This record gives sequence, C-alpha cells and structure tokens, in this order.
Amino acid sequence: MSDSIKSKEFSLDKLRGVMDSVINSGGEFKIISRGTSMLPMLRDGVDTVVLVKKPGILKVGDVPLYQRENGEYVLHRIIAVKKDGYVMRGDNHIASEYPIHNDQIIGILKAYIKDGKRIECTDFKYRAYSFYVVHFMPVRLIIKRSVRLARRILGKIKRTVLKK
Repeated sequence: MSDSIKSKEFSLDKLRGVMDSVINSGGEFKIISRGTSMLPMLRDGVDTVVLVKKPGILKVGDVPLYQRENGEYVLHRIIAVKKDGYVMRGDNHIASEYPIHNDQIIGILKAYIKDGKRIECTDFKYRAYSFYVVHFMPVRLIIKRSVRLARRILGKIKRTVLKK
C-alpha cells in the first residue's frame, strides 16, 4: 500500500446502510473497533470486529452491536437477560446499561481480529474469557480502582503532612 493512501474514518451512521445490507444478507461486516470499553479484548483503533446477523435469541456472554436511544453505537457484552431487555456492560466497565431491547440490536460479534489472528467467539479460550468477564471482571475492576483511589488519598495525606 502506498504512503499516499490514507485511511479515512466514517461515522457508523454513514455506513449503516451498507452494514445492514451485508449483515442481513448473511455476510460478515468488519470494522475497526473504537473506544476503550471492551479492553483488554478490543484495543481502540487497532483490533477489527466481525459482525453478523443476530440469532433469534441472544444469551449471556454474547457481544451485540446496538444503537442507544441517543444514536450512539455501542459494542458491549450481555451480562443478563431479562423479560424486558438485556443488561449490557463493557468489559472495562463497572456500570451496566439496562434495558437494551431487541430492536436496538444491529448485529452480533462472531469473531475479532487481533494482531492478525482471527479469534472466533466459539473458541474455548474466548468462551473462558467471556465467562470470567461476566462473572469476575467487575470485582477485579472495583478492587483495582479502590486501590488507585486509596493511593491517591494517601499521597495527598503524605504531601499535607510533609508541608507542616
């Protein structure tokens, strides 16, 4: 590829028609992930997600692309399924989003491409990671953030004591 060819970013709104056409015809729609909410699995602007048409019923651990009421597009993991919608959370988040309805879901993650390697969502290692994220990651994040906050507070106390 020539250095004169530059990548161009498009909003998903501009690509929505093409994305819907590809997904609804049974194809795979690939796009580079944006944002940090799905770290460590997906790196901002680096990894590629492979989206396909959603099956009739989604389950805990699935990662759908959905559109929020405010128009934002989000790729988060289902952490609970309730009668009136899905409970979603990014792998790098503590807070959940609820309810997300079936009609908001555009497609579902089938695989992702990281460092040139395609990882299928049916892969055993991925499924183990997904289980860990759904059930244990929030506890790890809360502990990590609590430790960071405690260090910041202790640092302020230490600086205050040293000034006296």
